[in-house]
Amino acid sequence: MALEAGQPEVAAGYMDRLDMDWLFSGRHLGLLLEWRERLPATLLESTPRLISLSARALLFSWRLDEAHQCIERLGNFLPQPQAPRNRRLLANWLALRGALDGMHGRLEQARDHCNAALEDLEARDWRSTLLCLTTLARLDMATGSLPQARRILQAALELARRQGCLASEVLIDFDRVRLCLLAGEREQARSLLDACRERLPASGEGHELLRGRLAFLDGELRLLQGDAMAAAAALEGGLGLARSCADPYILHGLLGLGEAASRSGDAASAQRYCEEAERRMHCWNVQPDCYRLSLESLKLRLLARQGQWLRLHHEATVLDGELEQRPERVAPLHTPSLPQRVRYLLALAEAGCGRIDAARARLLQLREECQALGYQALAGEAEHALNSLRIEIAPERLPSLLPTSSGEAEDSAHGLTAREVAVLRLLAEGLSNQEIGNSLFISLNTVKTHAKKINVKLGVRRRTQAIVRAKSLGLLG
Repeated sequence: MALEAGQPEVAAGYMDRLDMDWLFSGRHLGLLLEWRERLPATLLESTPRLISLSARALLFSWRLDEAHQCIERLGNFLPQPQAPRNRRLLANWLALRGALDGMHGRLEQARDHCNAALEDLEARDWRSTLLCLTTLARLDMATGSLPQARRILQAALELARRQGCLASEVLIDFDRVRLCLLAGEREQARSLLDACRERLPASGEGHELLRGRLAFLDGELRLLQGDAMAAAAALEGGLGLARSCADPYILHGLLGLGEAASRSGDAASAQRYCEEAERRMHCWNVQPDCYRLSLESLKLRLLARQGQWLRLHHEATVLDGELEQRPERVAPLHTPSLPQRVRYLLALAEAGCGRIDAARARLLQLREECQALGYQALAGEAEHALNSLRIEIAPERLPSLLPTSSGEAEDSAHGLTAREVAVLRLLAEGLSNQEIGNSLFISLNTVKTHAKKINVKLGVRRRTQAIVRAKSLGLLG
């Protein structure tokens, strides 16, 4: 109202009294960014609190160049006349700088800044403490320190709860969902997500931003479960919410819809979603470090599903080379396993180009790397592909090694899926059902289900008969 009345000084005064939590409720993120466009810079930078509020909004919006400028201006208020005030302001500056470094993928600088901030932040600066903790946890996820990330997120969660900040609690839980997905813990991820959904309506607030992100995570989980139709419905539901508050996580909604369309064989729609995602990132002035790798990864998957192996090999090689040239940088903190997924697609491209030995070697290395990092879900996919390549899968069947809308790879020439062949090979090696589950990162019940399907498809009743039959068909050679 003050802005509409032509009173920018009054508007800036109101903004200076806003709570940081205000950013995450309703459509306030987009509203604050709009105010930034309408207020003079001299007013926006008139107090450390105003600068910090703007910096948080810009970081949350992935507008990293603007966030950098904003954070640097906070330095204009240093040094403070009293040592305690100087120490406190510097600690809050370090927290913002650490978050910025983390979003750029600058691992060591981010850790140094966040840890230094945590040494001097006061209890009343708990929001900056949360910013540091979540940044450090995401860095740990990106570097394979999942147990440490769990501990940090648990500490952050307790702090958010003790401060009564529902928005922060839910955002931290979203990070915990991401960690569960990395570790292959889908049931735990679903449980966390459902708990978040139950909390939000009870708060009596709109929380459009949080509900939009929840919808995107729900859609991602449904894609992982193979239900492309339900995933698309969830993702579509999140788009309007994300647009209303200028949330850059709309990227995940649009790319998720592109993935769902791709799995359904609609390459044209998938390409349109890619283009819309890129356009939205440009219009919202999002830093390329935050979205480019995710976008390129979906484009590579589209090529794989279309069987364009030569083009996929070229583009995946170029992208993998770029990643190798920046070993000191980590992946975008909201998509920590993307470099490994690019290498998975490169292995499929090598197989599609007839370089089976190279593909096997890359998959073996990838599986070991993912196991070391704790990325059990992707390690299982690499194992699945390795087992499929052992039976000389035809190039035209390689797209079946990507997730499908049914949640299962297509049938092989003998009626067995690649996963069923993997189970059969381990049965032939004398492993128990539990040992097979541990090896393939699937539950005991899933192993038993695969074993029953194997018997039915091979026309036998016992595992010993299935092994004999498989050998006669050349499946275990």
